[in-house]
Amino acid sequence: MCNDASKHKKYKYYYWLDEMIMDLWSEYIDLVLNEASTERCDNKIKMIEFYQNELDLLSKEISFSEANEWRRKQLLPSTTQKMADKLFGVVGI
Repeated sequence: MCNDASKHKKYKYYYWLDEMIMDLWSEYIDLVLNEASTERCDNKIKMIEFYQNELDLLSKEISFSEANEWRRKQLLPSTTQKMADKLFGVVGI
């Protein structure tokens, strides 16, 4: 059974992975739009797949619902909100 500190670390890691994946997808889209080499695009996809696999493994231990409840209690913005803030230049990120 996981203690609270262990769960806390897992939730933080869950959201770190989620944000990393979104950032990598953004970078991938930039590469495609800028007509980067196939090798660079393929390498970015491999990185996305690696982090997605990590998130999938973690998702077997904690559910999105659990993680989302923890995030709300911590008053943390969602990954989607963080990405929107980055895109639209919100200060403090």
